Amino acid sequence: MKTLLTMLCAFSILISCKEKQSKTVPLDTTPKTEVVTKLKSEPQKTESVVYWQTDYDTISNTQNIKIGNLVHQLDIKSYSLNDSSITKMNGTLKEIYHNYNFNIILKRHNDTIFQSVFHKEMFKDSLSREFYDKCILLGLEYTGIRSNRLYFKGAFFVPDTDWGVQNEIAIFYKTNKKNQFSSGNYKEIE
Repeated sequence: MKTLLTMLCAFSILISCKEKQSKTVPLDTTPKTEVVTKLKSEPQKTESVVYWQTDYDTISNTQNIKIGNLVHQLDIKSYSLNDSSITKMNGTLKEIYHNYNFNIILKRHNDTIFQSVFHKEMFKDSLSREFYDKCILLGLEYTGIRSNRLYFKGAFFVPDTDWGVQNEIAIFYKTNKKNQFSSGNYKEIE
């Protein structure tokens, strides 16, 4: 009885497959050709792209400075934005670099006197357009204090070149001008 039932199932499956096969529409197998004409062939330009390495380090410089008779702590922290925002073309070589920020914090014990962040965009109007488009702010160094301003030396460089510019930056740390800055005395680094 099992054998008969198995044979009936197999037979009905074969018949249903044959019916499906006959209902299919034959495909158009004629080849189609397309004519494409090229008027002028240009040689392929190969472009190499070099990315500056991603930098996750924060570089800290802490020093004690004396303002009046009181000792304060000055922290300068620099870090890469890893923003790939600077592109420099050199023939077929495309080089991509990252900007840096500098965070300046002046403290007395656990009280923050002021905090300010410096980045390249703050100096856009002071640098030549050609230099600004290619440079990064790569250095900020404390140089001294006069009246109610802290003075720093800034350094801008075009990566992988010896083209650099330094300037002097003054930041107000007290009075109603607190956190305002001025910069000047720009000169090329030789």
